[in-house]
Amino acid sequence: MLPRFHAGGALVAVEAYVHKWLGSYRKNVDRFHSPSRFLRSKMIQYGWDADRIDWLPYTLAVHDFTPHYAPGDYFVFVGRLQREKGIQVLIEAMQYVKRGRLVVIGTGPLGEALESRARELGLTNVEFAGYKSGDELRNLVAGARFTVVPSVVYDNSPLTIYESFSLGKPVVGARIGGIPELIEPGVDGELCEPGDARSLAAAITAMWDRGQELREMGKRAREKAERLFEPEQHYRKLMAIYEKASNGS
Repeated sequence: MLPRFHAGGALVAVEAYVHKWLGSYRKNVDRFHSPSRFLRSKMIQYGWDADRIDWLPYTLAVHDFTPHYAPGDYFVFVGRLQREKGIQVLIEAMQYVKRGRLVVIGTGPLGEALESRARELGLTNVEFAGYKSGDELRNLVAGARFTVVPSVVYDNSPLTIYESFSLGKPVVGARIGGIPELIEPGVDGELCEPGDARSLAAAITAMWDRGQELREMGKRAREKAERLFEPEQHYRKLMAIYEKASNGS
């Protein structure tokens, strides 16, 4: 089957090639801000000067999120239902998960196929909740045991992790892109191999079985969110980068 044509992605690719050909970024940008160490390492790998690239995560109004540390009786996936997000791997993994219930929050091109696959596998531990936003979304995540981010392609610095941590919820994430630099296994989450349903199932089971230890993991996740993502912290670090740029260093 041929891949679908994505007009937005094609436009971004054309723009990138044009600017590369013109040398726009090399000639006109003094410093680059990378929200993940992973992206910074990729830029260096492709020939960009390491001294011109500063690492600074995205920011999030952490204190707008009220943390809930009590472990719930389900875990969540939040995101668009498309291949890149690894949701199809998560559905396959659920046949090996004997404890816990998954709530899938989101819609997308794989929606019908995923529900059909869940029925085919006879999964009684998966609920498709559809699109949610605002307080309804936050309440679902806050009431969960943890969040799962099973991406199968490079994910730079997923805001789903930022929001989950801010709500006091640890994260099971795939070891790909910028995800593993956000999650410390056994401290504020668990990691699995991308695209590997059994590895993902094992990580989910390990997280579920931590029981009340999840409270402390959630507190550490919230502390990390305040330390790395809180706007005031971000502002001070960003101004230091601007100061460095203005001094030509």
